[in-house]
Amino acid sequence: MAIAIDEVIRRSADLDTLRQRASQLAQIADVAILKPTPLGGIAAALRIAEVLPIPVVVSGALESSVGLSVPAVLAGILDLDVACGLGTGALLAADLVAEPVCPVGGRIMAARVAPDLDALLDARGRVSDERALWWRERLSRAWRAGG
Repeated sequence: MAIAIDEVIRRSADLDTLRQRASQLAQIADVAILKPTPLGGIAAALRIAEVLPIPVVVSGALESSVGLSVPAVLAGILDLDVACGLGTGALLAADLVAEPVCPVGGRIMAARVAPDLDALLDARGRVSDERALWWRERLSRAWRAGG
């Protein structure tokens, strides 16, 4: 049975820390799960993948189809030929696009996806001002992290 790590990466996404802990990570895990959105984007996730001494897979972080395009593109860049966790959009009650992105035959398209304006406005209407502010601040932190 393979052992995977992901939260330890997100919580210590500082590259110097990961480099210092590389041999420890290789001893405790067989594979690393990269979730590019909470890591700060594709560029940040690629830098992390470069310093990890173990194979990586890519997963979403329960994003809509728009958000899932980010890990799908990362998996494409890394040219992964292993199962990745990119089917989470099917778990959502609603999505921000007219045609939700879902795996077909175990594959998902690696392309940028734009939200449908009506779906986006409807979703914004269901979010409190406090929660919308929380999300704007989180996005701002991710942007500053180099995503």
